[in-house]
Amino acid sequence: MEDNAASDLGLLLPFSLVRQMLKDKLRTGREWSFCLGGILAGMAVSMSGNLHYIIYGIILRLLKIKTDYWFPSSTRYIGFDPAVTGDETIHEFPSYSFVLGDLHAHVINVFLVLTVLGILYSWIKTNSGKSWRQREIGLLGLLLGMFLFSNTWDFMIYYVVICGTLLFGNLKRYSSGSCISQALKWSVIQWIELLAAAFLASLPFHLTFENVMVQGIGIVKIHTAFYQFSVLWAFPLLVCVPFVIGILRRIGTFPEKKFRSFFSNIKYSDLYGLVLVLCAIGLIFIPEFVYVRDIYEKTAPRANTMFKLTYQAYIMFGIMMAYILVFFTVNRIKRCNGADSTVMCKGLLRCPRLQSLTGIIAILVLISTCGYLENAITHWFTGFPKRNAYQTLNATNYLETAISDDAAAIRWLNDNVEGQPIILEASGDSYQDYDNRVSAMTGLPTVLGWYVHEWLWRNDLEEENQRKEDVQTIYTSSNADQIKSLIEKYKISYLFIGSCEYEKYGEINSELLASIGKVVFRQSETTIIEVSNGTMTE
Repeated sequence: MEDNAASDLGLLLPFSLVRQMLKDKLRTGREWSFCLGGILAGMAVSMSGNLHYIIYGIILRLLKIKTDYWFPSSTRYIGFDPAVTGDETIHEFPSYSFVLGDLHAHVINVFLVLTVLGILYSWIKTNSGKSWRQREIGLLGLLLGMFLFSNTWDFMIYYVVICGTLLFGNLKRYSSGSCISQALKWSVIQWIELLAAAFLASLPFHLTFENVMVQGIGIVKIHTAFYQFSVLWAFPLLVCVPFVIGILRRIGTFPEKKFRSFFSNIKYSDLYGLVLVLCAIGLIFIPEFVYVRDIYEKTAPRANTMFKLTYQAYIMFGIMMAYILVFFTVNRIKRCNGADSTVMCKGLLRCPRLQSLTGIIAILVLISTCGYLENAITHWFTGFPKRNAYQTLNATNYLETAISDDAAAIRWLNDNVEGQPIILEASGDSYQDYDNRVSAMTGLPTVLGWYVHEWLWRNDLEEENQRKEDVQTIYTSSNADQIKSLIEKYKISYLFIGSCEYEKYGEINSELLASIGKVVFRQSETTIIEVSNGTMTE
């Protein structure tokens, strides 16, 4: 359900933001043009793929150069096709996440970062009064604080985005006076306020949290091939870079008078768009130079860095491509309708009709990338879903037929257990069918989660391997005292014995475990034993 909300808001929030930006940019124009930009933004953020799908999924297949296309290939291209030892990377985007039903923090945060972007645009339009009287600053600080404990990557990314927007907004606000000194003063104050609000909001979390995932910064040794970089990013760069150049050309030279004049005359939507484009460009180039070191360093050193940075770049590019293409095309159409284009042309590239056609073609290319979503759904769900084949939005429903006895036991835990008692289940690994299904479906803590993810988060294999061994010992040992000691060590309240436990450990001493505690649920071979609140027998 959370992923469904993220995908819905991933469509609606960009729609409202870009619609308002175009309304402020074009001033006059038909409502359809504003709505077109909003719809295009929503599609670009939440439904589209990248040019990899167009090239490899359509063009090369039509030319019979490729015979098939598997939708995850658009997110596993650099380092995989062709394979490059030591440079496996990840470059996902929202529509891929939505199809998978991904509930990782970077997906849950999509609607939060879009909220941040909307608040930022509202602020840049209404920036007035003393810094500490601006409610937007406090709200942005609160959201940044949430990012600190939900997805720290987003905190770093959007702190820079917010700081850049605050600086440019203040430069515009004070463009009629002592532009630079006043703008810098209030920007620094607001940057500090943001940090203070963010760390205060996240303090309860960080008082008991120790971050050991990051092991420093590394220098990239293997770089992306130019053609692969172009496949992924040439289209947004071709749309957005001319926008940046066109805006910066207005400054001319940089004497203070012209500098002030630039910020005084530039429209809010263009100024805000400039920040987003510059940040998005920075995000796609950073993984070409440095990366955050983690446990994947030997085989995929920059995978996480590229993943988390380019994911947000994709969102910003999607918003800005819709804004740029619609105002560019609508503006050129107005010129064509308002004057003799043969008079207005100053060379072929400046012909309004040709520019209008170019804009329309670019819009169609952007829309065509949304075919990725249909392709992904068709492949992932074995045919495009039909209304008469609809089952449910409940992502846990598959358990009822796959492991029905375990599903009944999980329902019992959800209905009867209060608080956060620790439950024991078989330790598993990432993305296996049913590993850690009990803790995942109940929210109850367990002794050991997914092996590789726990290694990534905690970077302590010695502790992890010990826990893995202890979990197996509890299920298979014939020594009651040893089992009781381990139960006490990990403060376990419930023992879950089901399909995964039998599959992983074979013979389980279920009778001995039942004698240690109290059987509170049993269906077929699936059993839950309570061993807390004084129920352990001596």
